[in-house]
Amino acid sequence: MSGELFLHDAAATEALGRSLAPVLRAGDVVLLSGGLGMGKTSFARGVLGALGLGLPLAKQFIEAHGGSVSLVSETGQGSLVTVELPRR
Repeated sequence: MSGELFLHDAAATEALGRSLAPVLRAGDVVLLSGGLGMGKTSFARGVLGALGLGLPLAKQFIEAHGGSVSLVSETGQGSLVTVELPRR
């Protein structure tokens, strides 16, 4: 299956990722290709968020390597994520 889909902004691209997440199964491969600014990250953010694999997965990975992660968010201001990893 192939085709083209034009999305107006990052929010629409993220929404497309969220809509794909429920049909993905273990072993499925989704290939994202394209230049800088083409929406790969927005799409992946939508899929991972819908699957519950965003920050919780990152936190698990960081803590498994002896680090820590914190998140501070202010409405209308954005979010600040701090990641600390030990040097080895």
